[in-house]
Amino acid sequence: MSGNGKSRMGAVYSHLKEKASKAELMHDIREAFRLTDVPAEMLLLGLQTAGVKDIPAWVREHSLAPPRGTARKAIMKAAIAKVQQQGQQMSFKEFCDKVRDECHGGWKAKGKPGKGFNNKTIWRAMRV
Repeated sequence: MSGNGKSRMGAVYSHLKEKASKAELMHDIREAFRLTDVPAEMLLLGLQTAGVKDIPAWVREHSLAPPRGTARKAIMKAAIAKVQQQGQQMSFKEFCDKVRDECHGGWKAKGKPGKGFNNKTIWRAMRV
C-alpha cells in the first residue's frame, strides 16, 4: 500500500473514531439531561464551541440524573462523612435526609428519596 493509501485509511479511521466518540457523548448527554437527539446535539455543539475540554466530566457534574453504581457510593460516603463530622445528635431519619440533601439526585420529589438513596441503602453504605 502506498503512503497515500495509508493516510487515507488513517483519515477514515480517525473519522470513524470521532463519530463513535460523538455517539457516546450524545448518548451520555441524552441520558443525563433526558433530552431527545436534536437538543442533545445542540448542547454538545455548544459545549464544543465554548471550549469545554472534558465534556464527559462536565456532563457528570451538571447531570439531572442521579449518579449510579460506584459514583453514587462515593458521593454517598462523602456526604455521610460530612454529616457525621457535624457531630449533631439526630434521629436516623434526619441523618438520612441530610445525606440525601448533600447528594445530587438524593431526592426524587419532595419527601421521596431518589433511586438508590433510601434509608436502607444509606445504612448499608455506612456499614462498609
